[in-house]
Amino acid sequence: MKLKKVKNNRSIIFAIFAGSILLIGFGATFAIAIASMGKSPNNTPEKFIASPGKSLVVCIGDSITQGTVSANYVDVLSSDASLADFTFVNAGINGDLAYNALMRKDSVISLNPDYIIILLGTNDANATLSKENERMYIKDKSLPEKPTKEWFEKNLSDLIISMKTETKAKIAILSIPVIGEKLDSIEIRKAKEYSAIIKELAKNQDIDYLPLNEKQLDFLEARNHEPGTLYSPKESTELMVKNAYLHFILHEDWDAISQSRGLLLTTDTIHQNNVSSFMMSSLISDFLRNSQKSDMIN
Repeated sequence: MKLKKVKNNRSIIFAIFAGSILLIGFGATFAIAIASMGKSPNNTPEKFIASPGKSLVVCIGDSITQGTVSANYVDVLSSDASLADFTFVNAGINGDLAYNALMRKDSVISLNPDYIIILLGTNDANATLSKENERMYIKDKSLPEKPTKEWFEKNLSDLIISMKTETKAKIAILSIPVIGEKLDSIEIRKAKEYSAIIKELAKNQDIDYLPLNEKQLDFLEARNHEPGTLYSPKESTELMVKNAYLHFILHEDWDAISQSRGLLLTTDTIHQNNVSSFMMSSLISDFLRNSQKSDMIN
């Protein structure tokens, strides 16, 4: 009887030990996934090395540009053989609002770029979709005031003016991607509203406007899309973290993650998959080629 009890105790201890090892292993891999989300790209302004004879393109934005929790459109541009005359710098930082990009504008200006691509506004819009979001952005991004539509417009306008007056660059700005994929939802309308601000600023500042939001809406409408996952301020953040584990640890493709959630353009209703990434890179590459042709004619 004593021997049986000892064996049972050993089994329990072994089970606890094995379970602990599994938990530690899962925790370690999860930590790797979280770290991968924040890892800087290899072509940031700080890591930039000039390529003689090539035009320099700096892409300034948020996580959609940084490309560690989204498909990386800057990498798509860099690997495009038809754009071999251009060198691309990734000046995207996760979570940035227009205010944060304005505060680090000197890192872009100091590179003396030939072209500047701006993709900002998703976080500004997202910050206004719930009080929870508003508090998170104020804390995490050290904002001096509450994010509003008017503040976004001012910061983005100031950023464009600085880029125009302090560089020789040709500038293009994209409207923001969809937030959520349910047509006529509050979040879709919010992204359209902020995109309208961007379009008006581009017109007033005489810079090129690239209609990403419009292109994505046309894509969803043409397919009469009903998403399998709806936007939620809390759940979109949770999905982003889960996606990091799926992508960096289990090596799942961004498009496969989208498909598993019943989404066509986003992986978590905010961050972009490869389909979206090619939409962005296509708009930007057309702008660069047209600008290059114009320069050759002139």
